[in-house]
Amino acid sequence: MFPLYQVKKFSWLPLPLPPQCRLVLTTSTSDLSCSNLAKRPDTTFLILSNLNTTKLKAEFLEDHMLMHYDHLKRSHMQNIFESKLSGRPLFLTVLGNEMCSHSVYTELAMFCETMREMCTSIRDLYVRCFKRWANDHSWTYEVLSAEVAESPEAGNNAHTLPV
Repeated sequence: MFPLYQVKKFSWLPLPLPPQCRLVLTTSTSDLSCSNLAKRPDTTFLILSNLNTTKLKAEFLEDHMLMHYDHLKRSHMQNIFESKLSGRPLFLTVLGNEMCSHSVYTELAMFCETMREMCTSIRDLYVRCFKRWANDHSWTYEVLSAEVAESPEAGNNAHTLPV
């Protein structure tokens, strides 16, 4: 295991990255990873504004939901914006896409409440999305990665999904 500062140096990445390889990272300008990535000639930055007001969060969510945004009521948006993750563009993007594909017309209030109460990290949100996709499309899976962390008896093959 490498210390965090060595990982954030990104010296483990080939320089330059192969043209078919793309990495998407979220960081802040004050983080060591940002300053180290800025030194690489193969890095492109997309600066996103802070979503620190309800108005900015609503505009960002509307941009990602398009016509589906009109189905959100004030109470739904309040539930979403009360989440500690609501200031993160990735959270709002994934959440907006989930609402468009699943919960805009059915159980939207329960969906928003669940997201606010139970998604404490982006990882939690992705695990919930994956479980919903698996259920909706009748996929079978052995164990989700979030469940592996909770299960000490899970083996190394627990991440493998049957085809």
